[in-house]
Amino acid sequence: MLSDGPKRLKKTWEELVTAASTETDPEKLAMTMEEIFAALEERERTRSLSQNPSGF
Repeated sequence: MLSDGPKRLKKTWEELVTAASTETDPEKLAMTMEEIFAALEERERTRSLSQNPSGF
């Protein structure tokens, strides 16, 4: 049975780093690293927008 609660599709960068630390498959590790970089870039964008709402 599926939960009616909100679904979180993206993992946090912390969760991704934890997963990467135990990954032994080089291809999976590379994919996880790309996800980590994307998550950190998104975090930085979010922080920049909250500090400077005008976007400049």
